[in-house]
Amino acid sequence: MNSEVQAGKPLDEAPFVPPKKICALVALPRSGTTVITSTFAVHSQVVAVFEPWNATKNSEALKPTINEMARLAHKRDLGGKILFIKETGTRPIFVSNLRKLVEDAPETVEKHVLVVLRRPVQTFLSEVARRGEWWDDKVELGPETLKKWVNKSRTSLRSILHFAKDFNGLIISLGAFASHPKVVLEDLSRRVGFEVEDVQLEYEKHLDRKIVRGDKNVESNPTSIDIHKVDFRDADDEKVRNFNVEILDKKWIDAVDAFYDFVSKAGGVLQFSDIPEDMKSQLLGHL
Repeated sequence: MNSEVQAGKPLDEAPFVPPKKICALVALPRSGTTVITSTFAVHSQVVAVFEPWNATKNSEALKPTINEMARLAHKRDLGGKILFIKETGTRPIFVSNLRKLVEDAPETVEKHVLVVLRRPVQTFLSEVARRGEWWDDKVELGPETLKKWVNKSRTSLRSILHFAKDFNGLIISLGAFASHPKVVLEDLSRRVGFEVEDVQLEYEKHLDRKIVRGDKNVESNPTSIDIHKVDFRDADDEKVRNFNVEILDKKWIDAVDAFYDFVSKAGGVLQFSDIPEDMKSQLLGHL
């Protein structure tokens, strides 16, 4: 703890010390960002902030700065730490704010952008289910709902991937992480620069649930990392894939599936620059 704080000086008056690194994690909603961030939140060298802009009714009022993130985390001295911020593409401003924070961070701070991928139909099904379960927002599981989701998600993912492209970010397969969390964490540790700690693999036993946002199940009852919680809606998956929707919508779903499979088969983590050009151009363009 900062000596001035120990001496009784108020936290907001203590000198601000920036972190050693920033990790900005972003994805479509319901892509597993809360669980992945939780495994980092229990690390001794990580200060985690969950969905800072999605957590406030007035997201425009929260400045996209490291100082603001430190204030939210109730810390002023981030020296030697990794500031881990997770946000989703629920609204365009959430992604643009996270990007601005990374862009405006001091040159002395090492910057890493992380993007999580989940199979698009599973992501869609999870969003429909949770909207009904958590917010009593009953949504019909039909082609019109899928069309609206694809249109919104296509734009959001494009923005997220442009962010990753400009910082040569890391693309993470949720399925690979859930199947082999230790392997994926060790890969991330080599690329980001940290030592994997045993508590990360049992995050549910050590997580401070008060800081969690984005998944009410993790907030109330965090459980162990499990692949069966990622891709388990097989019957509904087939039903959705047979919906009569626009060809372009189906092509986008297929393109994201192929992207997801490519990252998964490569071990679960890939630098954006290692993604084939034709695959990147599809998703960064107007497919």
